[in-house]
Amino acid sequence: MYGVPVWAGLFAGIGASVQILVEVVGDVRDLGYVATHRNLTYLTLPFIADVFGFIIYALAQCGVMYFGGGSFTGYLGYVICFLAGYATDWFMSLLKDLTNAIKMSTTVR
Repeated sequence: MYGVPVWAGLFAGIGASVQILVEVVGDVRDLGYVATHRNLTYLTLPFIADVFGFIIYALAQCGVMYFGGGSFTGYLGYVICFLAGYATDWFMSLLKDLTNAIKMSTTVR
């Protein structure tokens, strides 16, 4: 799709799945059960990560993001897309904080 290989989304989805597994294990270790407030996030996170994987690959290929050679060589593309998927939850929390800050700055005026 648009020159972006399918594996970009696949590896981002795998990264999100690993992140979900790490959080579930942390919940079970700390609380003894899986926190129920995260169930919907766990369901949608791999699909959102797929989109982020496609975006990160497209940005790197068009030259907006530079990873040494302009295009992914060797295993670098797999690792970058995996990390994009793994960090999806963190990135979504940053976007939430940004929108809250923008909302607060517009209501102050």
